[in-house]
Amino acid sequence: IADFLGYPAFFGPPFQRILRSPTVLKDARDAIGHLEVDETDVHSLLIKTFLLVIGLRRTTDEQEPLAAWAAVCKHLRVGGPVAWRMMGRVLEVVGRKEFADLTFQVLCDCAKEVGRSGQLMARKMEQNKKAARTLFEGTCRAIVASLDKGQPEDWPSSLRSLDTVIFTLEYMGKEDFALAQARFKWEVRQATHRRRALWELLAAVCAIYGAPLVGDDATGIHADVNMKDYILRNAKRLNSTVWWKGVGFANDDWELVLEIAGAAAECMRQRFNVVMIPHHTQVMTLLMFAIRACGVGASDLPGALPRTMLARVGTGEGKSLIIGMLAAFVAKKGLRAHVINDQRALTRRDFDTNSPMFQALGLEASCDPRRLRDQGCQVVYCSGDDVEQACLDCLTEGDSAGYEEELRGAILIVDEVDGMIFDKGPASLKDFADREFSDWINTWFDQLETTGSIERDWDDFRAYGQSQGIIQREVAEAYNASFEKKQGVHYAERGNHLYLLDEKTHMIKDGAWSLWLEALKRQKYGHYAEYKYTKAILCRLQCFMSYACIFGLTGSLGQDAEKDYLMRYYDAVTFNAPFFLDTCRADTDGEPLRAGDMVMVVSEEGDAGGSKARGGTKGSLGVLRQQRREEGLCRVDLGDGKDLWYVETAVAKCSSSKKLPKDVGAGDAACNGWEQQQEAVVQLAVSKCAEVPVLVLAKDAGTVHGLAEQLRAQLGPAWGEGTNGVIELLHNPKNPKEFIDLVDLSTEPLPLDETRQAFRVTVTTAEGGRGHDYRVVDPGIDDRGGLLLILTWVPWSEREWIQFLGRTGRQDHAGQYAVLLDAEDEDVQGAMREQRLDETLPLTILRKGDESTAEMLKGVGVDIMKARLMHRLSSHYWTMHMQENTDKNQNWEWKRLCAGYSGMSLDDIAQAFADTFPDVELDVADIQEPVSEGPLASGRYMPSKAQPLKSMAELTCSSCGHVTFANWSPGEDLPKVDCEQCSAKTIVSSFVPVFASSL
Repeated sequence: IADFLGYPAFFGPPFQRILRSPTVLKDARDAIGHLEVDETDVHSLLIKTFLLVIGLRRTTDEQEPLAAWAAVCKHLRVGGPVAWRMMGRVLEVVGRKEFADLTFQVLCDCAKEVGRSGQLMARKMEQNKKAARTLFEGTCRAIVASLDKGQPEDWPSSLRSLDTVIFTLEYMGKEDFALAQARFKWEVRQATHRRRALWELLAAVCAIYGAPLVGDDATGIHADVNMKDYILRNAKRLNSTVWWKGVGFANDDWELVLEIAGAAAECMRQRFNVVMIPHHTQVMTLLMFAIRACGVGASDLPGALPRTMLARVGTGEGKSLIIGMLAAFVAKKGLRAHVINDQRALTRRDFDTNSPMFQALGLEASCDPRRLRDQGCQVVYCSGDDVEQACLDCLTEGDSAGYEEELRGAILIVDEVDGMIFDKGPASLKDFADREFSDWINTWFDQLETTGSIERDWDDFRAYGQSQGIIQREVAEAYNASFEKKQGVHYAERGNHLYLLDEKTHMIKDGAWSLWLEALKRQKYGHYAEYKYTKAILCRLQCFMSYACIFGLTGSLGQDAEKDYLMRYYDAVTFNAPFFLDTCRADTDGEPLRAGDMVMVVSEEGDAGGSKARGGTKGSLGVLRQQRREEGLCRVDLGDGKDLWYVETAVAKCSSSKKLPKDVGAGDAACNGWEQQQEAVVQLAVSKCAEVPVLVLAKDAGTVHGLAEQLRAQLGPAWGEGTNGVIELLHNPKNPKEFIDLVDLSTEPLPLDETRQAFRVTVTTAEGGRGHDYRVVDPGIDDRGGLLLILTWVPWSEREWIQFLGRTGRQDHAGQYAVLLDAEDEDVQGAMREQRLDETLPLTILRKGDESTAEMLKGVGVDIMKARLMHRLSSHYWTMHMQENTDKNQNWEWKRLCAGYSGMSLDDIAQAFADTFPDVELDVADIQEPVSEGPLASGRYMPSKAQPLKSMAELTCSSCGHVTFANWSPGEDLPKVDCEQCSAKTIVSSFVPVFASSL
């Protein structure tokens, strides 16, 4: 006590109130009672910290420290003794220097995060007693390092990353290099398009990445070591250039990868003071793209390289880091990297996360879309709309050709590529405001609101011709439509602003315009209505394919029809990156095997018929595909074309395996009507929120509000208005941070009283169903099944479905979901009629969605050709318009063509433009019909008049892997020719016929 008497604040009323509070003293005694003798120092540090804050803030409300003391003790009691010891490291930082902006609220928020992470840490230490000390000390170093570099106001957000630190430290020693390569090979074997090219690319990756960056055991590296220097000093070098399809990846390129991986690891070390190396799967995925990037600008290649490469990277698997490292490699190769994500808040988050790495590498990087055309800016993070706007700016300046020339030295890297490529369609319509027309429509809206009709001014009509009559009809139709549109279905109101909704995905279309929405804005807010019309049409394909190549990483790639579309129109190859946990060694022996586990063959015993085939397979890695438990047999895919049956004791699990969310719903039973559906959702959420956080995905904002009201009524005051017990999670484009803050809050426990807590229920739309991390830290939640996701509808795409399920069961946490459908919903009724015996209703809806997508994509070729033509015509129009070589009638006719082109043939579009602008000569190639309507059948080629068979073979040298071409006809033996690269006398291995489509 003598130590405390030196603090003047000790005798002040605020601290004396603490000493006289029975509740606070009880909390303090309880806390001290949980501590070992040497850990009471933590409580001493806490007292000193409170005295320090009171001394700094002499005008503090006397009740504030009292409440804060109780809150800190309460939060830390959740995590037990481990949390108290972790909080001690926070208080040590406070004691080292004076922080003028340190507040009681900061201390409370820090205690809350430490208490939650302490629960997780205690469980991990109990499960792995051998590594408990290393895990705890590493996490404590991370606490001190992250707080030392930040201000108190940033401390809680830094501590929010502790669960990721704990996860990384736990599995760093379990990650297995051989498993990572074996699992990657297995994933590539599942590819449905260009499998051979991917297999050869992966072989090149394995030749480059032949050993871990820091040796076999990263856990022995001291936290004070500069990781960039360590990796550059210790990593294995390339002895010779590795080739893929004529593209060479030299040791200089490998040095760049090592420098980038080292910079990423060093940034993590400086932030957390722990050794955190990029995972093997992250490095291998980076190399898959990096080899292709080395082919940009190369000449004399023996065959065409894919223009687009897309990888599925699972949710929570470090996709943002892969993208950051890839952007850095592109920049280091002398190219520019444009990284796009259509959710601006996530774009900013990822840029801020990777900025220290870019700075360490000496790269000029920005999150300002205005720098897209800046040749000196090597990396730009932005949105797809920003890229389109840059293309539009060049087009309207008459410099479309110059813009496309600039992009030959740039690579587009797309985060969540699926939504951008599929969901928006091939054309982007760019609307421009017209002040004169806007004045007209406001006058006419006034007349409709007062008299119910538009008064026609015949003098104006004669002066302006048909244009005024057409716009009057548009205004009348829009005014009537505004009374029919439904909030939550056609539009959304967020923060006193109205936004259009995508009627397919129910997502906000920020910046989209509609005349009926302008009418609604007038009626609700008295806004001046703005009239816009389309004056430029961009072809998204042409806009994006102007880049040297496109790299995309996404949580889901879609079904075969969508992959066919990508291959045909984006010249894409797709592959799956393995889940990180599938590359980590299993914790315990004797754990039950399940389908999908990575296993090692420990003996060659199996069924009687396959003994010869099993010879020599001992020690091989494979994936367990099927089990016949009654016979004690399991079928293993060995990754080399062999599927063999073994006795269960002949194989051993060798990877931790990614946990998949568990379906806890009531099977296929659909509710009779939306009222029964909502009642079932509410009942399930109410029963489960006592145990775990609950996330409900509703179809639209109206349903979100309705469910939230019912939940509050059922759950009672603790979940009432203002408590955030029931969260309505809806995106407000004017305040994106609010959305992210609510996502963070959604999984925090909800206090009921001094001794009890429950969990929050969050209701959202598709906006909250993808891209956001719902953090689960409490191991007790895992014990009870994990965060519960309740789906009230099944999306039209399996890509969306996978994204939705990815909100639960992240990293190594458990996850659960339930699907509660409305039997009166049109999609559900259609699925019930067509449901197969082996399908659940959700799977039927997904299959029908895939079939619908395949049908829609059959005719997309014509739409793309029309979009390409209108893109070129837009360039012609704006070149003339900016030179003031168009008159009012031509501008009006151009407006009409932009509005109606989709219903016209290519010839009619070209003729309409020629009639309006007779001085422009069109390129004949722009108006040719596409050669084929349908997408390619997966894995097959059928010769046709449009795609005749070419007598060529693509051959791979068995010595060096070099690819060459030779004359060949079906039915003949494969030709044997000398290799151009190494002069080997024969070129062998399988062949790929080269058709018109790939040429």
